[in-house]
Amino acid sequence: MISIELILRKIKIKNFLSYKETEFTDLKKYNILIGKNSSGKSNLFKIFQLLIDCYNNKSFNKNFIYNGDENKEVYFILEFEFSEKFRKELLFSLFNLKVFENTFRFNEGKLGYPPPNEWKHHEKKFDWFKSKGYFFGFSCQIGFYKDSNALGIDKISILNINQEFLIYRLEREQNSFRSNIISINNLVENRDKLDDYFNRVLLKSGSSLSRIILKNQLNELVDSNYLIKPLIQKLISCFFENIFIIPEHREFNPNMDTINVNITEILPSGSNLVKLLHKKTVKNERDWIKRFNDDLQYFIEEVEELKQDLDNNDKTNLILKERGLDLSLLYENMGAGILNVALFITCLMENDKSRIICIQEPELYLHPGLERKLREYFIEKANQFTFFFTTHSREFLAKDRELCSVHLIRKLNAQTTVLNIPLTEGNFKLIYEDLDIDLDQMTEEREMINDGPFWTNFIRKILKKKFETKLWDFKKTLGFLHISDPQIKRVKKIEFCEKIAAFGNTDGGLIIVGITNPIPRKIEGIDLNENDLNDINNLFLDLITPPRDFVHVQLISINNNEENKKHCLCFIIAQTSEVLGVKHDNGTIKYVIRTFSGTKPVDPQIIRNSKKEIKRDNYNFINSLKKEN
Repeated sequence: MISIELILRKIKIKNFLSYKETEFTDLKKYNILIGKNSSGKSNLFKIFQLLIDCYNNKSFNKNFIYNGDENKEVYFILEFEFSEKFRKELLFSLFNLKVFENTFRFNEGKLGYPPPNEWKHHEKKFDWFKSKGYFFGFSCQIGFYKDSNALGIDKISILNINQEFLIYRLEREQNSFRSNIISINNLVENRDKLDDYFNRVLLKSGSSLSRIILKNQLNELVDSNYLIKPLIQKLISCFFENIFIIPEHREFNPNMDTINVNITEILPSGSNLVKLLHKKTVKNERDWIKRFNDDLQYFIEEVEELKQDLDNNDKTNLILKERGLDLSLLYENMGAGILNVALFITCLMENDKSRIICIQEPELYLHPGLERKLREYFIEKANQFTFFFTTHSREFLAKDRELCSVHLIRKLNAQTTVLNIPLTEGNFKLIYEDLDIDLDQMTEEREMINDGPFWTNFIRKILKKKFETKLWDFKKTLGFLHISDPQIKRVKKIEFCEKIAAFGNTDGGLIIVGITNPIPRKIEGIDLNENDLNDINNLFLDLITPPRDFVHVQLISINNNEENKKHCLCFIIAQTSEVLGVKHDNGTIKYVIRTFSGTKPVDPQIIRNSKKEIKRDNYNFINSLKKEN
């Protein structure tokens, strides 16, 4: 197992963003943040990014202060547990410097202390420190300083199991600051018991600072004494330089230039994934490429390989080869789920072990089975990395109490609160009740949208009806599939996306393609190939905003009047919690709703008002359709 030097166990936040005063406690290697939209889940990641920015000498953004009040006490506490390896290194260095020499000489053989001479052996001494819970970890408080408009380290403490031992403090003196550090040398003559020893706060005069700059302050502390120096070095390497945040909005450029390809590093958004794959190709890193495609095949068995190739303009293009097909799909024909999984795999392969990996909404564009596979993949990798996820999906909840933690994020009166949830099945249900989500209903919905026989029977019954409702629509074919004129094709695509968005903006519903609309309806079927299906899946992400995975495409086989089996395409569309717009080529966005006669353009505020009580994307309309069966 890879040793992680500092293990983040607790975060306390006061007056940052929507966190007035709250704590993330009992953090593990796999941490889930779950809650309603706008509850403040992603604010923790924003604070992480703020700390990184301030470490890199960027100015502090005052919009991060709760309620904009600069006169409030604003701080952020990180509490770490030492790995056993680092704890041993730290204590052995102090043993070598004879920091505890007189304390042990004075107390040897007394109750609770090692017998005479045994304390001279570092291993024995370390075991004794460990059994007493001394030097368990450390905490660092980072605060906001109004005069400097900057963040600075307020204090650093060594953590014993039941005790906090201050070793650094920043003090204000008129218009300047004084950095006070414990003097280890003064403790050499100490003759107290260690419990009393750890209660002492012996500060030397330290150095004066005219203003606070986080990075300069950290660099100054690295040059300080032999207790603080290793702690700050690990804080920098294990936290400030070690956080990797994958945003919710991920983008994948289909082609890129090959300039400076040798120094390419994967970007968290995934925008340069194709260039990174090109780098691995030109450097002939065959083992890396094989491991990457092996992992990708674990998630999606149909994938033979995801690779890149150069075009005539010396640009690198993303290409997917599917198993058993003499066909390679270009980027624009790939599903977003494949690309998201490929990004997660690449980020873990390319990042140093022991990094803190933060992922917003990992479930986007993935079906539940793939989400569960991804959860197990992340849990397996948690022996190397620390993970934080924001999610709405129950599939990422895990029951391993030693490895995983779940935090329920709520917002009340503009304040975000954080509740650490014990990992039990009953508590998982409580989480979804808090989210106003009926767990049984969600499970039933997911089962129904994948139930081919249900949709086949439903279509057979409504074929004979002389009317449509707001919940379904028939189309003979997809007008854009076989049109060669690119301009007309684009117009037809936009028209179809408007139909899809109209259902999502109203009550949800379905569009059945391959059946004529006029009475008597005829089953004519629809001819599709792999490229067509991939093109359809990407169409909605391309033209509908915000990009969401709210359409399930189900291929239905049904007999026509001549008892010939025909293939129809059923678009099962969720009612969305957000307003959907369709992008037009002139830069405008059109908002439409479903009516009995088709679609109708409306002001987006009307749709927004209608969605105030909708807590999540849902397929509630299926209950109405079941009555037709």
